[in-house]
Amino acid sequence: MLFLFYFMSSTVSLSTLAVVTDRLDLSTEEVMGIYRGQWKIEESFRILKTDLKARPVFVWTDEHIKGHFVMCYLALSMIRYLQYLMGEEGWKEVLSAEEIMTALKKPQVVVQGTYPDVIATPINVSQEYLDIMKLLSMKDLRKNMTLTQFRSATKLDLNKNLSRI
Repeated sequence: MLFLFYFMSSTVSLSTLAVVTDRLDLSTEEVMGIYRGQWKIEESFRILKTDLKARPVFVWTDEHIKGHFVMCYLALSMIRYLQYLMGEEGWKEVLSAEEIMTALKKPQVVVQGTYPDVIATPINVSQEYLDIMKLLSMKDLRKNMTLTQFRSATKLDLNKNLSRI
């Protein structure tokens, strides 16, 4: 266990942080390494609460509550994996969770024509979205694509929705 104590001086505007542990087998450097790593855990809880809106929960049954938190955790895991890949690929700046979610929410597609002879045109596609697609080895988006080309590039099948119209 790690315990943190903050000591504030009433006469001087300095404070001291003391880290106390019961793990006597760890060196000072190892204890401080563990402490420094806690920010990632705390940030993950912040992302769950704010960006992924894990709370408040608007479902009532146990199964739905568990499902809600599983979905939030899966989304967090995917965001963290994307951030890991960004670091591995040597990106100068790894996108924040909020930036990733914004990049993935904005794109839309305009479908022109009469099914099945339609053209799909992606719109509101940010550079961050394009960078994420490249990171995931997805095909490039073009201005005007057939449904097959769109499905190949995005892995989204518009046929299912358009055939019902």
